[in-house]
Amino acid sequence: MKWLALLLVCLSASVTAIELTASGLAECAYYAGKESCKKGAEKSTLDSLANQLYTKIESQTFSQADNQGQNLFQWSAKTQTNLELLGTKVTCTFHPPENSYHCEASMATSTAAPMYSALLQQLSRRLNDGERALTANPGSVNLAELEQLTNDYQAFEKALTVYQLLLPNQKLPSVSLSYQQLRHQLDIRQSRPQSLQELAQTVLSKSTRRGLIISAPLAVGSHEVTPFANALYQTLQANLPANVAADSSQHSHYQLSGAYQVNANHMDISFCLMDPNGKIEWTGVWQLAPKLYENWRTEPETLDFEQLIKQGVLVADDFRVELQTNKGSHNLTFIEGETAKLMLKLNRSGYIYILGHTRNSAESKSYLLPLRDEPAPYAFELYVPPENANKWIDISDGGFAIIPPFGQETLQAFASDTSFIKSGRLPNTVEEGDYFLVDRNAQAAITKTRGFAKIKTVKAATAEASLDIATFARITTP
Repeated sequence: MKWLALLLVCLSASVTAIELTASGLAECAYYAGKESCKKGAEKSTLDSLANQLYTKIESQTFSQADNQGQNLFQWSAKTQTNLELLGTKVTCTFHPPENSYHCEASMATSTAAPMYSALLQQLSRRLNDGERALTANPGSVNLAELEQLTNDYQAFEKALTVYQLLLPNQKLPSVSLSYQQLRHQLDIRQSRPQSLQELAQTVLSKSTRRGLIISAPLAVGSHEVTPFANALYQTLQANLPANVAADSSQHSHYQLSGAYQVNANHMDISFCLMDPNGKIEWTGVWQLAPKLYENWRTEPETLDFEQLIKQGVLVADDFRVELQTNKGSHNLTFIEGETAKLMLKLNRSGYIYILGHTRNSAESKSYLLPLRDEPAPYAFELYVPPENANKWIDISDGGFAIIPPFGQETLQAFASDTSFIKSGRLPNTVEEGDYFLVDRNAQAAITKTRGFAKIKTVKAATAEASLDIATFARITTP
């Protein structure tokens, strides 16, 4: 049976020890009291720190081989909330004139690495104890204990991901228990879902935390939301109780995410519930018969494009740009009739432009997104002044309606402390309908934009961020 890495694995990367810093703020007019405001500022700052960590991990190229000897490009994390932060230091101050809290956070290898090491040692002991029990007498381990071992396995892989980034050359604790063992024992003890509806109800019965956000399950090694993933996502949303679903008034959320892989005669799929701090609360794994997924495309089509976006990303420690929507910043799925809002944040004053890549069944193209009501090229560059640093700025002007044609959209934000226009680093465009085209070939467009940073002799701090968004028609009877 083909080996499956639904629970993420990260191999060693050649990076040096790191120290991350982040800034954030919360305007207290939007919170119920100063203490709530302070917690909001802390959360915003730690989210920025986690996003940096996620970007650093994702910008590395990781390869692993399955038992068929195939080389698979794979990222070691899917969402920033997947990564539990340890060893962080946060300090906050209240600014009366602005009625806001400003926070600074840091995460240094010298502090964080020993904490991740201790966690790995603790988890490896529990997993190895579980392996010995399963080997000696599989029937002695009940379903609840198997689910806890699965949680520990997932937590081990994610802690390993961060630890190997912090100290890539350190000797790591070994785990004798394999995911294949866990999956086999779970399959024996639980019934296989007979429909997506049954799977959704089973998953949600274990995910009853208030303030729940659901992400579409992703194929292992990809960020693309496939038609199958969309069908299951909409089924989950249709069955989500109203008293559990997150709303806009909540500043902390629980996250339900999933991953799947199609094998010769079945699909393996896992779901994971994480608390607002990225700690795993519950993990479940199921096998699905082909009749549950054969009517949809399950394999991602954009792996080459995803590699192109993530490799060579411009990452800087002292100058940062972030993109976010009203559904977060990762595993984004918008359904027909919904409204997408786009926000950006710079940690200090600077200039920004956004390069979009749209891909659907009819065509693909790369374009510049107008950010101001000005003629080209001034429409494409936005200046963020010092007083708006570390604030989320809504650039969607009321939001974008989700209408046909549907497909995959990627947005890349490029930021600099000097003007792209004045320095000649803004890509040229050709107006075509509602788009300002850079190129009809994504690779050529990305090469153009990143090439400017390398070729032009401009001494400027630069940063980059990206969002992947999938849009789909609404399924009336998922």
